[in-house]
Amino acid sequence: MLVFSQCLECKHFIDNSDTIFKCKVYPTGIPNEIFFDKSGSLCKTENKNELHFEPIKK
Repeated sequence: MLVFSQCLECKHFIDNSDTIFKCKVYPTGIPNEIFFDKSGSLCKTENKNELHFEPIKK
């Protein structure tokens, strides 16, 4: 099964060729439970940072 993450569509996502998915909120690696959360709500509730999911395109 192929799963896409909302993280890939977030303006804070760090696009690199590394095997670890990173963003400005999680620079050492986005936790799997957040990366694969289809609702996007975990990113808003789990991190204490003011940055949250923001779509690249508005």
